[in-house]
Amino acid sequence: MVTQSLCFFSGFLGSSKDFDPLIEELKFEFNKKQLKSPEFDFFDICQKGRFENLNGLTIKPQNNKTHLENPHFLDFWLSSVIDEINKKPRPRVALGYSLGGRLLMRMCSTNPKLFDACIYVSSHWGLESEEEKNQRCLSDSQWAQCLRNYSFQDFLTQWNQQPVFNGSINKVNNLIDWDKEYLARVLEFFSLGTQENYRDFILGAPFPQLIVLGERDTKFVNFYKPYFDNKNLKFKIVTDSGHRVLLDKPKELALVASEFLEKVESPIP
Repeated sequence: MVTQSLCFFSGFLGSSKDFDPLIEELKFEFNKKQLKSPEFDFFDICQKGRFENLNGLTIKPQNNKTHLENPHFLDFWLSSVIDEINKKPRPRVALGYSLGGRLLMRMCSTNPKLFDACIYVSSHWGLESEEEKNQRCLSDSQWAQCLRNYSFQDFLTQWNQQPVFNGSINKVNNLIDWDKEYLARVLEFFSLGTQENYRDFILGAPFPQLIVLGERDTKFVNFYKPYFDNKNLKFKIVTDSGHRVLLDKPKELALVASEFLEKVESPIP
């Protein structure tokens, strides 16, 4: 399949600049195959302009859970993004990293013809039990308070020490003028604990999908291992990489992505 547009969805603390090394490698792969590079588009979840009304919302604790005052806010935002994506030429492909991949799953679950293929990098399709969701909401709420109470650099130091990032490149302060309150609300509103489990949709989705994981990201590798033989879903483990495959191994990720797209036969009618 000759991809016409490739949409990138960043993770938490991500920006379009995180994709620069990957894009350079993708251009090299497309050129090697004598293919024209697609149009690249970015959806930076943590850039304030993407969620213009986020600071106007409030959090209301109920029964030890976090709830949005407007629980449909994310759906409103996704609807505007979908309108933007529908203007892009086909074949259309999406690549989402971590939180970006999770929101991509949500979009596709309600709009299965939005993309002709999807690549999810280090993205979780959802928690099973209410207990797991409550624990994740509590954890993300604590990280949000850390953002509010400490300097951004102190927060980032603690954030990078999480076990999920072991064996991966540390995220550094890339001099973006972050709005800490805005980021805190992203953590609270878009917590994995507030989102649905998209396993059943992903396992039966009507378009080609690839899940890419870092070899050293043992938490995610073990989580997905029972599904490695699923015929409707492809997996690729990138060696010598942690959770941040995007930063750890952009060359290998570009090769994996280009080979996957090359085998995709045709767009959804």
